[in-house]
Parts: sequence; C-alpha cells; structure tokens
Amino acid sequence: MISCFYLFCFLGASFVGYFRGTGRINLPVLGTTIHISIRVVLSYLLIGRLRLGAIAIATGIGWIAVASLHTLFFLHFRRRQNFRE
Repeated sequence: MISCFYLFCFLGASFVGYFRGTGRINLPVLGTTIHISIRVVLSYLLIGRLRLGAIAIATGIGWIAVASLHTLFFLHFRRRQNFRE
C-alpha cells in the first residue's frame, strides 16, 4: 500500500537536497516536523479501522503534504530569483 506514495517521498527528498544545497536548512526541518506530526495524528486516528494500513496511509499523506509544501517554497524562491534578474 505504501508503494503508491513513494513518488512523493522521492520528490520530497530531492527538494531537501536542493534546499540544503542552497543553505535553507530550516525548510527541510519544517517539512520533517510537519510530516511526523501528520503521520502520528493520522496513524492514531485511523489505526482502529485500518490496522497496519493506517500507518501506510498516514505516511503517504505526510509525504504528499511535505512534497506540496516544498514545491510551493521552491516555486516561491524561483519566482523571487527570476524577478531579480
């Protein structure tokens, strides 16, 4: 079940590398904090109905949220950079 979400994990990891390379270490830390928070809360809420599948779904939703957040930050910084040029 979790394999359906791995694309978002890889996308998020590539953004983490980009942000670390550009010196914006706070964004990967923020993303990790959000991912863990979403994963814990959703796992707790869904574990009664979905059992082990709840962990997979919660992790996937966390990856989607972080990849979306990193994409928005990336587009924001690219737009600012293109505006300066």
